Amino acid sequence: MRTAVLFSALSVIEADSCVSCRTLGFNFTEWEDLTATDCWDDEKALENAINGGIGGGPAGGLESCQSIDSVDRKRCTTEIRSRWAIDGTQTATLIRGCKRIPQDLDDASKDGCVNEVDTSGTHIRTCYAVEAVPEDGTDIKEVPIQKVLDLLEEESLKGVKCHVCEGYTANEDGSYEECLNDNEASEGECPPWASQGCFRVNNHALHEINGNEKSSVMRGCSAFTLEKTSCNEYIEGLLELGESCKDTCPGNNGQEFCNVGEVVPLNKCFVCDYEWDSLGTVRNGDVRCRYPATAGAFELQECPDSAPSCATEMKVFWNRDGNQVNTISRFCTGDKAPPEETPELNCESSKDLDSQESSKSCKTTCYELGCNDKNDIYKLFSVRNETLKCNSCYYDESRPDSDDASCASENGGEQTNCEDFEDSGCFSSGNWLTKDNVDGTTGEFFRGCSSFNFNEAVTGCHEEAIVTGGGNRQLNTYCRDHCESGDGCNKEPIVNPGILGGIKCVTCTGVMNNKGEMLTGSDKCFSSDPADVERFSQNCDTPEGMTSFCGNDLEAEWFYTGQQIFLVGRGCRYVPEDSNGSTRCENYNLIGYELKHCSEVKRGTTENIANSDLSLLLGNFEANQELSCYHCGEDLGSDNVEACENGGEADTKCPAWASTSCSDSRISSFSAESGAGYHKGCSTFDKFDEPACDIANEDYEICRKTCKGNNCNEKPIPPPPQCHVCTYDFDDFGHSYGNPTCFDETTLTSATIQTCAEGESVCVTELQSEWRYGGQQRHQMRRYCASEAALVEPYCLEHNGGQESYKDCYTTCSNDVENGGSIACNNDNTEVYSLFKPQDDEPTVTSCKSCFYSEIPNGEDGVIRCKNNPTADDKASCLPFQQAGCYVSSAWGTLNGQEYQEAFRGCSAFPESLVEEGCYESSGQEQKVCKSWCGKNQCNLEEADQLTSTTTTTTTTTTTTSGALLNVLYSSFLVILLFV
Repeated sequence: MRTAVLFSALSVIEADSCVSCRTLGFNFTEWEDLTATDCWDDEKALENAINGGIGGGPAGGLESCQSIDSVDRKRCTTEIRSRWAIDGTQTATLIRGCKRIPQDLDDASKDGCVNEVDTSGTHIRTCYAVEAVPEDGTDIKEVPIQKVLDLLEEESLKGVKCHVCEGYTANEDGSYEECLNDNEASEGECPPWASQGCFRVNNHALHEINGNEKSSVMRGCSAFTLEKTSCNEYIEGLLELGESCKDTCPGNNGQEFCNVGEVVPLNKCFVCDYEWDSLGTVRNGDVRCRYPATAGAFELQECPDSAPSCATEMKVFWNRDGNQVNTISRFCTGDKAPPEETPELNCESSKDLDSQESSKSCKTTCYELGCNDKNDIYKLFSVRNETLKCNSCYYDESRPDSDDASCASENGGEQTNCEDFEDSGCFSSGNWLTKDNVDGTTGEFFRGCSSFNFNEAVTGCHEEAIVTGGGNRQLNTYCRDHCESGDGCNKEPIVNPGILGGIKCVTCTGVMNNKGEMLTGSDKCFSSDPADVERFSQNCDTPEGMTSFCGNDLEAEWFYTGQQIFLVGRGCRYVPEDSNGSTRCENYNLIGYELKHCSEVKRGTTENIANSDLSLLLGNFEANQELSCYHCGEDLGSDNVEACENGGEADTKCPAWASTSCSDSRISSFSAESGAGYHKGCSTFDKFDEPACDIANEDYEICRKTCKGNNCNEKPIPPPPQCHVCTYDFDDFGHSYGNPTCFDETTLTSATIQTCAEGESVCVTELQSEWRYGGQQRHQMRRYCASEAALVEPYCLEHNGGQESYKDCYTTCSNDVENGGSIACNNDNTEVYSLFKPQDDEPTVTSCKSCFYSEIPNGEDGVIRCKNNPTADDKASCLPFQQAGCYVSSAWGTLNGQEYQEAFRGCSAFPESLVEEGCYESSGQEQKVCKSWCGKNQCNLEEADQLTSTTTTTTTTTTTTSGALLNVLYSSFLVILLFV
């Protein structure tokens, strides 16, 4: 009777159907119940499938696979899916049914396991066994559970034994304490689907409103392994936020029942920054960072393994303006705390005498959850047992409405209590600004509590003079004072000291062009006249540990755009006390840029202005001669460049510093829109007796020339011989090497233009086509320089050797501009294309079938239809040099003992006169190639497999290397022809 029922059920089974069922997800403490389900039992699952019809579930049924469109990846499966939820619970589910094997798995017929982590942090491991889907309805496919167990046996660790338990504080049944008690936790040998090791989980949840806390602990056999402890936040319930920390251990080989004790979570620290000044003004950051213990866990972040400790760092900066600025930072760190926290071990300070700035920083380290939430670091700054009080205020005279107008007066400001980090003393500071063209002086004043002691603070006054455009001077005076004598010790008035002592120096700047015309600054800055010296004299301060000198700097520059300028800078210089100063000159050059710089420093006094005489330094630039030159200047893009090239203003008298030579400079853009520029004039430089050209930024050509003698720069710079120099080798199927811009004259750029060697006054364009022994036609475009002997009428070299043919055509042009040539003239393909044009009595084609197919291992396959059945998609227009016909070729060979075939179709550069149709075999019968040619549009439809029967077969002993040898001999002939 059972057989009859089974036969009756099978008679209505649809094709592409699999046994289908799915269990619930069994908790890690109930995994033995999984094996008691009907879905686990192969016979019951099959019976339920037959009786249940289409559909699946705990009771089972049939599942149609017809909706899966990827036939080659459609399989019947039995799989065990394990999940490790973010709250720590591990479950296992048994699933039978249809499955589409993911495309990224190499073999759809292979059993396997897949691990993944979803966006919520849940770990999922699926191990499955597969069988082919039935192709008709006379059978039903079921994958035996044993196949999955065999797979798991291979994938799992052997002999894993773990503690298995769970406990919750909310249950109040003692389960939490029992599970934490390693001696009372259940011990069990792990099932194959959970034998990757043992796991531990500790959960802690907090109610956001009432503050109630609850915890749970889990121990069990694991389907997963973790490299390190992992912690995740999760939602436990309404308004309950939980954190679950979990880890794994091997559970075998002497480490059985290793999942004991509590999980040690990764440390968390406060991570934030906050900056404020001595007045309490917030500058940057989050104010909660200053008092995180009162603000909650607003910036508590998990620390990486490399930085497991918590740090608090505080920095105080006494800036040039006179204000003291505080920054506190809290972060994770890899640094370990010193044995004890002291200012000597935890703090450091520095000061800059030049800028009158001081800084001090302290850092503390701890290792506990959120332990960097306190301000104990203040104690490392503190030096007192009692609270210090200092006068505190701020006032800016340029803004009368700012805080406290009495700040600079005696007892200015209000006494305020100093915090621990700022009780080293009291400070006051004043800054004054005086301008030549503005009446009076404006000041800015600060008073407050100080984090610095006498050794750390920079006190006293410093003066800095700045010469602005037009020669106007601006004097900045900075004063700092510090006291430690007690409350309100910073009460003294803040007074401008006036001009400070020290030495006096000429302080000014100026820039002129090579006609002697001033561009910026004052022309008197180039003067040594006593009246001019007195006008620009200024007192210099001497920083501690330094010696004050007076300095002069002169600099001549020749820019790549053509302009030449001369700069002077005079003023105070500071060098170490053991230095005597120096005088030196240096030359620098880059592409299109020349610079000469000379400097001197001299010791002086308030009576003796040491840098008053500029004549000796000027002597390094002067040629001790009177010189006149043509002068003009047209910048890039000007419409008057040609007029400047061929003339300019004659008899322009040169300034002494630019009387070494007359110069020409041309800049040409390779972009037609940008045009060119030209400059003539007097020069400090004389290194370009012969014209010299450089390419700058791949966009500009810069040419320069210098000459000796009055008005010697009348004529323009003759351009050097230049050609496009490049190579591009290619076929019709996208295989190429070299520079692709070389082939198409419309894509040629300045990047391929090169200056030719001496005597190379000819540019060559060469186009070569080869019909190689392997069956394909390949082409090469070359552009290069050649000697004058190569300047001949266009010509071609041709060869038809049966198995190999070539056609090599040349056009030439002169790059000698002075004799009517053109720079980089080999930039047109028209003439070389015409050499490939078929004769009047020869056919001309405009389109052919173009494709390839290859069976060579590890190579490009092309399209298989190309071998015998090209389609309309394979139509291609023929390039101007490939309109002599269409071709088909096929090659057969052996590579590493494996036979292969290749087929090629395309436009032909060879007319019928250069084609010898037929088949050719290499010696030893290792390779054979057959070629066919036709003279009509898209006529190359012949089947490649039939070429051997439709063409004449010729046997040759020439090997594949003979074509290469022929190319070598042929290339040698070209070298002799072109360069003798």
